[in-house]
Amino acid sequence: MIGQEIFQTQEEKERIERLEKYIVKVDESLGKIAEELKEYGQVSYMSEQDIQRELSTLPDLIADANLLLSKIQRAYDYAKDDSKRQIAKLWGQCTKRKDILGLNNQKEQEAWVVQNEEYMRVVRIEIEWKYQVQRAKSIVDRYENKFASARKLANLIEKDQTNNYRRESYGGQL
Repeated sequence: MIGQEIFQTQEEKERIERLEKYIVKVDESLGKIAEELKEYGQVSYMSEQDIQRELSTLPDLIADANLLLSKIQRAYDYAKDDSKRQIAKLWGQCTKRKDILGLNNQKEQEAWVVQNEEYMRVVRIEIEWKYQVQRAKSIVDRYENKFASARKLANLIEKDQTNNYRRESYGGQL
């Protein structure tokens, strides 16, 4: 059971890869829009339809990423539980065999437990799951940030269009 296979199913790996590819794509397009806004004060790279598409697809991707996060969080919780049980089991073995093992005090017993190969294995698995949880959280955060950015861009476009309409209504004087 040791190895990368225990940390994610193939479906979860593929889902994370898809999410990461889409994050890069959205990142690039929003980065170009932000640069154009800084340079020219207007958006010419993405149309309203492109931004609307982002606004309509990102919530689904956020939901998908949150679902993946919850699955990974559940697996992490199971790994923590397994670690606790294994540590308790090792402490039980240590207590029963402390005379045979030559463990005279609490510090020696604790050292025996934490140096045990089984202890190190379950702790490494728990650490790997914790990493996967943090990774999934960062993906969710990125999508939420991208959605907020797309919403702000849509608001800027809407304000620009309103101002253009007003300017045209008053004969170009505003």
